[in-house]
Amino acid sequence: MTMALLIAAFLMGFFGSPHCLGMCGGIVTAFGLSMKEASPAKKRGLIATEPPRLYRRVIYLSQAAMPDRVKLS
Repeated sequence: MTMALLIAAFLMGFFGSPHCLGMCGGIVTAFGLSMKEASPAKKRGLIATEPPRLYRRVIYLSQAAMPDRVKLS
């Protein structure tokens, strides 16, 4: 890899991070605030089960939105 490619990759990640904070920050904050009143057992259950479900939903929706000619696998 050339140095220019490494610098470009670093800069894209660095300048792209505000997008991630802006898009997911509100969701994470709302989820955290909603768990203030939850019991410790419920918190453990939600933390253990909800992220994988959310990940699958995002992947399925993104695949459904892609044109047929684009394949992820």
